[in-house]
Amino acid sequence: MFNRYPEEQGARKAGVRGGYPGAVTAAEFLQLAGNPGKVNAKEWMTANKPGYRLQDKVLAAQNGLPPGATTPWVYTGAIADFASYGVPKYQGTPEENSRMLRSVLKLYGASMVGYMELNEKTKKFVFEEYEFRDVPKGFTDAGVDVLPNVPLWGIGLACPNSVENIATGPSQISYASTGLGHTMIEVTGSCTQRFLMGIGYQCMFGGYENCYPHPGLDTMV
Repeated sequence: MFNRYPEEQGARKAGVRGGYPGAVTAAEFLQLAGNPGKVNAKEWMTANKPGYRLQDKVLAAQNGLPPGATTPWVYTGAIADFASYGVPKYQGTPEENSRMLRSVLKLYGASMVGYMELNEKTKKFVFEEYEFRDVPKGFTDAGVDVLPNVPLWGIGLACPNSVENIATGPSQISYASTGLGHTMIEVTGSCTQRFLMGIGYQCMFGGYENCYPHPGLDTMV
């Protein structure tokens, strides 16, 4: 038996990690997993502490999308699409679509790609904060991201991370590396979201921390 649950009960949350027998408490976990560079930033930059120098700090701080850039659940801005070009929207078989989308995701930066149909069983992976409604398309309603009760496919993707840089953690270099992986997910997802809009489909994205626990769904795709 598997039921939907809120994201706050996910394994990445400090309160959940601290609740396992023999594990550290939530407070201890936050202290251990917190960024020590925030507390000692100036002192360590002045002392040129390896991994926390000025250039290391800026490397981590400036990682991410440009200021003001967003990754909305549903993009509502204007883009060049099939209608603006005066041609019919794209239509293909599931096999053709799968191959095409894999190529698109790879070009935009993904290293691993998979798909899974969202049915009554797999919908249980979607966090409770996200609502399924009897509507034709997804949207955001008063801060709630909505998925339509229509045939849907989940896309699982991964982007490269530097294992060597991550291994320097805890350090600003390690944070920069994991942050870049998140940024690449956002870039890849945003580009793909707009690509699918351009050929006549809708894609719900919303950023690298999306609507389901990645280990579970990504394993199934």
